[in-house]
This record gives sequence, structure tokens and C-alpha cells, in this order.
Amino acid sequence: MKTPTERFWGYLEPTLKSIEDVVYVQLSDGDRIDRLLADSQSQDVYPGVFVIRPKYGGINENSGTLWHLFHTTAYVLVKASLSSYEDQDEAYAQAEVIATKMSNKIFQDSLESKVYFDFNSYTAEPVEYLTTDAAWGYEIKFKFGLPVNDLYYP
Repeated sequence: MKTPTERFWGYLEPTLKSIEDVVYVQLSDGDRIDRLLADSQSQDVYPGVFVIRPKYGGINENSGTLWHLFHTTAYVLVKASLSSYEDQDEAYAQAEVIATKMSNKIFQDSLESKVYFDFNSYTAEPVEYLTTDAAWGYEIKFKFGLPVNDLYYP
């Protein structure tokens, strides 16, 4: 039996990897970006999407389908020059395109009832990532659900 988090990542990882220009996709080990920091030392992680391990809960709308609703936080980051505003603006734009493609794919899957997408929960906030690298992008937050009837009605 797959855990809810394994199902979450089993859906989201290939979705993210299918987005053009994304070279790195990773799930956190908790609620921090330690894996991103470690991976950036030995591999190219930009443009990349780093996903925080989600909090989740149940939804039962009495429709016959039980859902786990995942509270998702993802960082879409693109490397840019510290000394060039134009380069930074291009990084923001590329990150925004990636984030939009991600949400569009999940939305399209929700139209086919593969997932539940709470579009009202979707937010995109500009961020700077200035630690070992200089990167710009967006912190994306949204809720989406996956059917879990088989976990509760085996």
C-alpha cells in the first residue's frame, strides 16, 4: 500500500518533470530546503522546482470519492546574476511560466477528475533565494487532492 505522501509525490513529480526547461525536481525531507542546498553543491538545480513535504487532510463530500487534500508549497527557482536587474526579471518571468504550466496541468487533470484542485487556494509570491546561489522565482501555494478510496475501503 502506498502512503498518502508517496501518492502525492507519485503524481506531482512526473507532472513537474514534464514541464519544459525544468531540470531539477525534489521533495523536501521535512519543512526545510536542506536537500536543495545539498543538491545545489553537486548538480545543476536551475530552473528547478523544490516541493515541501505536504500537510494533508481528508475530504468527504458524500459523492462516493474520498480525497486526501494536500497543502502544497513549491519553490520555482531560476538562477540569475546578482548584478543585473534585467537578468533577475527574466528569472522571475521564467519561474512564473513554469508555475503557470504546473497549475494548468493540475487544473486540466481536475477537469477529468484525476485530481481535485482547489483553485481558490492558489497563490504565487515572488521570492529571492540568496544562499549558496543567487536565484529568483516564486513560492507557490495551493491545495490539491487525490482519490484515496482504496485506503479506506479495501
